[in-house]
Amino acid sequence: MTLFYTETHLTSHPILVKDEYVTFDIAFAMITLTCRAHRPEVVHYLDENRVRKGDAVCLQAVFMGVDKPGEAQYISVNYIELLSVQTGKKRKFQQMQQMQPGIMSPEAMSVQSSSSGSDSSGMSILTPTGYTKKQKAEYTFIEITGCFREYLYMLYGQSTYVCDRHMDCMQDEHNRFKFYRESRELLVQRLADMMVHYDHISQAKDESEIKLGVVRFVHVVTALVSETHARFTKLNQTLPPCFAIDAMIPLPSIVFHLYCNSV
Repeated sequence: MTLFYTETHLTSHPILVKDEYVTFDIAFAMITLTCRAHRPEVVHYLDENRVRKGDAVCLQAVFMGVDKPGEAQYISVNYIELLSVQTGKKRKFQQMQQMQPGIMSPEAMSVQSSSSGSDSSGMSILTPTGYTKKQKAEYTFIEITGCFREYLYMLYGQSTYVCDRHMDCMQDEHNRFKFYRESRELLVQRLADMMVHYDHISQAKDESEIKLGVVRFVHVVTALVSETHARFTKLNQTLPPCFAIDAMIPLPSIVFHLYCNSV
């Protein structure tokens, strides 16, 4: 199980189920996850404050694994609060944007590529040689600019696609379910860890704390990408060039610069 704290919004109205718990959905890295609230104080807060779909909230919760076939993974919420003021995380993010406007951008994610003087249209086809990349140890890291949640969604999409194709090759139903459960739990845990480490990097004031957060973030994403690439290689499948799954490690701009230039 993974304990995490996040700021997000509801994508469905809270519903009381069998007078036992309240269930609702939240947005998480551009995907939707189901939450359950069993604690009386959480249920009371949702009812008293008339929390509804679209409301921005901060919550503390735990990812609950799947124990039996047919069960759905969910998030157990043990604390929730409406976001009525600008939080420390948002203030810190804006401060970092002001300090390093070229590194952190609220715009849509894109791969940083070198521009060509002969490109009159202002558009170019991204090729592997167009990435801003740096070799460190045995890995090649590439810079991803823009929205962090879309960065997470990119990793989620790659891993999910490869795991689904890997599962298609499995004949035994029990092994298929076991692989599905374990791979999904590990993926969600890694995404949650990345969010925690990224938040730590954003809010840390001490240089040593920032470096520690960067190293931990890089460790998690390297493990995920390396595992995804290894599975994809075994499948012996081809994808269009723009969807290629390779061994290069993508990093958000701020992590890329901190890790490659200072850590």
